[in-house]
Order: sequence, then structure tokens, then C-alpha cells
Amino acid sequence: MRAKAPKSTLSHRFWPVVIIALLASIMVFFASLSGGRPDWQVLAHLLGFAPAGAGDTTNELVLLLRGPRTVAALAIGAMLAASGLILQAVVRNPLAEPGLLGINAGAALSTVSISLGALPFAAGLPLTLAACIGGMLVAIIVYLVSWKSGTNTGRLILAGVGVGALCSGLISLITLFAEPQAVQRALAWLSGSLGGVTVAQAQLLMVFALMGCAALFLSHRQLDVLNLDRTSIVGLGLPFETTRLALLAVAVILASVATAIGGIIAFVGLIAPHAARLLVGHQHRAAAPVAVLVGAALCAFADLAARTVIAPAQLPAGIVTSLLGAPYFLFLMIRSTSGSAAQRSAHV
Repeated sequence: MRAKAPKSTLSHRFWPVVIIALLASIMVFFASLSGGRPDWQVLAHLLGFAPAGAGDTTNELVLLLRGPRTVAALAIGAMLAASGLILQAVVRNPLAEPGLLGINAGAALSTVSISLGALPFAAGLPLTLAACIGGMLVAIIVYLVSWKSGTNTGRLILAGVGVGALCSGLISLITLFAEPQAVQRALAWLSGSLGGVTVAQAQLLMVFALMGCAALFLSHRQLDVLNLDRTSIVGLGLPFETTRLALLAVAVILASVATAIGGIIAFVGLIAPHAARLLVGHQHRAAAPVAVLVGAALCAFADLAARTVIAPAQLPAGIVTSLLGAPYFLFLMIRSTSGSAAQRSAHV
């Protein structure tokens, strides 16, 4: 007889947290469209209250420059957060994120190989598909390398770090033989710059973000079950490896598409899921929407800070997320190591 699936209950903090996260995302959205300073003309233009004939410059500034960039930042943050939340459940390790498993590096290697070598004029959907293929190939390689009568967390992460380092080395090798101007553009993109995002790219990101978030919300019960031990998962009737592979594919596609357009924006997939679980608990029914909102707001804030901190010069948003995420990752690693040592001492 099959056991019942774990019952999903919402924390009493869920709706207040969702409302606050949503308001934060909206505030960052308008702040980013206004260039980081109060600009009522932009707000009036967006709401349709601007005087007739007085909005041509604002229209061009908002709709063609800041708008696509801001929408892309929100979508990329949501996609990376969803990818990180799925990966942490599938790999069953709170340190897992697309960058740690080499997925971002695989997507970047595929994109750089095509844009600097095989098809230098490729752009748009073909380049995005190439990034997905690269990320998927790396995920398959990592899965096969870590397979030994099944997979475990340690082998997956070690394989991901190793394959990711190999991809980064190959990217450096390719840039040595490319045209200097193309290399400069590629390096700026690899750092996570959203400066050149077009309307078409922003629309493409929104489509993938909506589909990815829908897949995440619909699979919250499977993600909860994957947190149980393997015997319990089999007892619940969930096909373990098939479910892992399907969810892993969703996570890889989300991270790869985000990387194809926004470059390598690290640690959003780590910080957002942790913040969500800290705020509303470990049930994925509650953590999923909060993680998506936190990831979107975090990425948009990073892009806004990158544009304004040293204006008129600009930083890549990936550098800002790395400065925020690297200390947090070290803190989590030290805490995880201390917890493991304490458990071993308790068993002695």
C-alpha cells in the first residue's frame, strides 16, 4: 500500500511575505525605469498621464533602453531562482546552484564558441538554443561522471565543479584566438552585463520565465517528496530517477536561457531559495513563489546598482551579484561544515 504524500501547509507568514516581496519587485522595477532617482515623468508616462507630445524622449528612453533591460533583469532573476530551487531539491544540497554544477559555464562555452568562431553572426533564438544545448550537454556529462550505481550529492557537485572549470578554461582558450573587439564584447557579456538587451530578447526571456515558473509551481509536491529518503520516495510511488531527470532538465533550460542573454550572473540561484526558505519554511508550495519574487528583485536591484553606483560608468550586474553572493556562499559552506562536524562528534 502506498503511503500518503507529505501534506503541504502554508506558513502564517506566507501572504505577508509574498506581498512585501511583490511590492519590493515593483519598487525596483520603477526605480530601474527611472534610472535610480525619482522621475515622475516616467511614472506618468507609464500610467498614461503624460501630456500629449511631451513624451517622445521618455518613450524612447523607457521603452527601448531601460524597459527591455529591466524586464530582462526581472525575468533572469526569476529564472535563476527557480533553477536554483529545483537543483537544491534534486541534488539535495543547499549549496547547489546552476553555477556550481557547471551549467552556466556550459551554456557560456556554447555561446562563445558560436559567436566567436563557428557562426559569428548568429543571434536571437538560434544562439539561445545553442546555449540550452551546451548547458544540457554539461548536465548530462556531470550526471554520467557522477553515476556509480546511482548518484549522490557529493559526486554531483564535484563533477559539476570540475566540468565547469574545464568549460571556463576552454572559453579562455577560444578568446585568445578571436578578434579583439569581439573578445571585448564577449568578456562584457560573460561578466553578466544587461546593457545590450533588446525588446525581442526581453520578450523571449519573459516567455521562458513564465513557462519555468509554471513548471516550478506545478511540481512543488514532487520537490517536497525528493527531500525524503529514497525508501520513502519509492514507497510513495514516485519514479526517483525519472523525476530527477525531468526536473533537472527544467532547471538546466532556465539557467541556460538566462545565461545566453544575460551572461554569467552568479549566486542569484543560491541566495533567493535560501531567503525564501528562511522566510516561509521548506514547503515548496510556499517557497517557490517567494524565491521567484526575491530572485527577480535581487537581479533587478543588482542591475540598477551596477548602472548607478559609479555612474556614468557602468558595472556588469554579474559583478554585483558575485560581491553579494560570495560571502553568503562561504558562510553557508562554513555552517554546513560545522554542522557535519558536530553530528560526527555526537555519534562518537
